[in-house]
Amino acid sequence: MAGKTKYDGLLKRTEPAQSEPIDETPKASEVVPTPAARKPGRPTKPLAKSKDPNMKGYTLILNIDTHADASSLLKKLRTGEDMSELVERLVATWVKENK
Repeated sequence: MAGKTKYDGLLKRTEPAQSEPIDETPKASEVVPTPAARKPGRPTKPLAKSKDPNMKGYTLILNIDTHADASSLLKKLRTGEDMSELVERLVATWVKENK
């Protein structure tokens, strides 16, 4: 383009000058607090199963009635165990018995 546009100044403002040193220290808003940097007394959240590197999601096909009964029993027993924990426990027991 031969003429100047209204956007020419924007590009110059976003590019640092050659003689200016670039400050690479993170700004306060970019710093992620580590668990040690949290306020005292705040509990740390347990790692979600989906974020845990030792866990992986799988598809499991169950009979509708079996799933409903198991889900109902888990709620009724109030152990805090969910379906994935139940299946993990059952499969781990089966593997241990059959090794």
